Amino acid sequence: MTVRAPEEIEAEHRVLLVSIFATLGSVLLVAFGVLAMSTGRAVLATVLLTTAVLCLSLMLYSRLTGDFRNVSFLLSALAFLLASFLIMHGGVEGTGAYFAFAIVIIMVMAGFTNIRVTMSICGLFLVAVAMGLFGSVSQHWVYPYSFVEKVLILVALAALMLLAIVSEWIRLRSYSATVDIHEQVCVDARHDALTKLLNRRGLEGALAALPPPRFPASLAILDLDHFKAVNDTHGHDAGDRAISAFARHLRSSVRAQDIVCRWGGEEFVLVITDAQCAEALAIVDDIRMDFARTTLPIGDNGLRLTFSAGLASLESAGAFERALADADQSLYRAKNDGRNHLQVAEADEMPLHSDDDTPPSGSAVVPSNLAAKPPNIIPV
Repeated sequence: MTVRAPEEIEAEHRVLLVSIFATLGSVLLVAFGVLAMSTGRAVLATVLLTTAVLCLSLMLYSRLTGDFRNVSFLLSALAFLLASFLIMHGGVEGTGAYFAFAIVIIMVMAGFTNIRVTMSICGLFLVAVAMGLFGSVSQHWVYPYSFVEKVLILVALAALMLLAIVSEWIRLRSYSATVDIHEQVCVDARHDALTKLLNRRGLEGALAALPPPRFPASLAILDLDHFKAVNDTHGHDAGDRAISAFARHLRSSVRAQDIVCRWGGEEFVLVITDAQCAEALAIVDDIRMDFARTTLPIGDNGLRLTFSAGLASLESAGAFERALADADQSLYRAKNDGRNHLQVAEADEMPLHSDDDTPPSGSAVVPSNLAAKPPNIIPV
């Protein structure tokens, strides 16, 4: 089942309004125009037939251009003019006002986008009609309604427009709420609730959106060392705070164009764009050392954690699964090497050096720069 975005639903609403008002309206206008012509009412017939032609032209234009939004506003303006004419002219023996009531509703529905603007337009319409009905200058061409009829016409118009405005306002408020919920659901579906980082689905979308110049990139899987001990010793709430702190540390340690994702549990994925493994390895090692020196506000005396990581080259978004598998194998080797280490996928291995350790020839291990075999959870 395909889920449509709220914007698509509102666009379809516009299309439906234009199609119904233009098609049905033009048919009725032609019928009444021909009837008026047959009874010798040339002015009324001309206005009705001209309006019908304009309606059909607007509908044709909307079909050719897809610009249903602006066409709906033009239909609203056309309804404004037609309703004003029918009230002033009177139609057939004063019945034009009755048809104007329905046209006024069309005017509001087709042109409503903002309650203040729409109320201003409706107020302008009422003022124009009132001046036409009660003004002394135009009495020679306005249909001779009685005073009571004029008042009733204005009251009925005001009531109908108010009901139409309230109805459209409620509809748009509901639509806005639907849009907000839709956007929030989209955000929630792509972000981790605890850390607000991308989740797996969000990572896939972010990778797909990366432009080709961002590749080749490097992918790293980072895993907090001995994290189970944090939950066992300090509780799961402390574990959540540790994960959140690590997430903030990662986000603040990389560039805006890099991608940070919580892959699951205490495991994170970092995509360093436009970077070979050597450059990415240096970046992740800096993050590792900085984080190892960071005291987290957990427990009575604070807590320090370390992480291990595996890295692999990511040549394109389509190579993600392969790079992920390579990085995962590298992470496994880093854990076996004593944790608080980095490992690069075998295909990307290079000789590396640290300040106080020299790795074996051909190894891609970056050992801890802390003391030999440091504890991964260091009480402060």
